Amino acid sequence: MRGGQLGVRDLLTARVGPDGEVVGLEREARLVALGERRLRERDPANVGFVLGAAYASGLPSCAFDLAPACLLLINLTDPGRARAEMVALVGSGRIVAVQDIDPMPWPCEPLHPAWDPLVDAFLLIWRANGLPPLIGRRLPATLRATGLVDGPLEAHARTDPPGAYPRKHLRDPTRAIRREIVERRLSTDPELAGPTGALERHLDDPCTVVMGTLLLLAWGRKAEG
Repeated sequence: MRGGQLGVRDLLTARVGPDGEVVGLEREARLVALGERRLRERDPANVGFVLGAAYASGLPSCAFDLAPACLLLINLTDPGRARAEMVALVGSGRIVAVQDIDPMPWPCEPLHPAWDPLVDAFLLIWRANGLPPLIGRRLPATLRATGLVDGPLEAHARTDPPGAYPRKHLRDPTRAIRREIVERRLSTDPELAGPTGALERHLDDPCTVVMGTLLLLAWGRKAEG
C-alpha cells in the first residue's frame, strides 16, 4: 500500500496489520527524513518511506492492494500521468482512491463586492500555472478513462466560524500574488489592488456564511486481466 506521510498513514497501518506494509511516496528528501524520524519515535514495523515522484515512483508494478492520493493531483500540471502510475502500482481487482478538491466557487453569503475579485485573482494564477481547477468533480470520468471500474464519488463541504483561518485563507495568498497578476497582465481589475478591510469585517460577521472548497473522494477497482 501507498500512504501519505501525514495523512492516512495511521489508518492504513492499523488496517494492514503486522503482516502488511504501508509505503509513503515523497519527492522531497527532507520530508522523507522527517517521516522516518517520526517513525523512529513511534517504531511501527510495517511503515516505510521512499523518495520518488508521482509520475515515476520507482515502485514495483502490480505490487499493492491500494494506492491512495490525497490533495495530490490538483497540484500537478499532468495529473493523468500520476493516475496512470497509481493504476500501474496496484494488482488486478485492487483499489485506487483519490481525494481532491475543486477550488471553487467559494460561495459567500451575503456576497460582498470584493469577494468575487478575490476568488478570480486566485483562479487566474492557478490556471496560468497550468493547474486544473475542476479536477475534483471530474475524478470519476478520469479514473474510468485510466482503466478503473466501479468508481463512486463522495462530496463534502465545510463551513468555518468567524476568526477561523480557512474562512479567510484566500486573503493571504491573493495579497501575495497581486503583483504577479499585474506583472503578467492577467487582469486589469482595479479591485485586485483595493483595500480588504471592509471584506475582512464582512467575513468576521457571524451572519456571513463562507463555504469552503468541495472535497471529493473517488475510487475505482483495477479491471481483471
